[in-house]
Amino acid sequence: MTKVIQLTRFIKSHLGNDLGMISAEYAMGTIAACGFAGGLFKILTGAAAQDVLWTIVKKALSVFVPW
Repeated sequence: MTKVIQLTRFIKSHLGNDLGMISAEYAMGTIAACGFAGGLFKILTGAAAQDVLWTIVKKALSVFVPW
């Protein structure tokens, strides 16, 4: 056997039992991202955050458009 085949068999034998975890990892990542997005949405839709964001946008646009 060549070294490549030996290495391939070694990797498959050690990683073969962990294939079912991929779906669970994606699910947990998706849940965490949705939770983070929901919290961020709640914060950014508040009046104080909107004022700060509008100030940032006005400063950024003032480079191109004088207010």
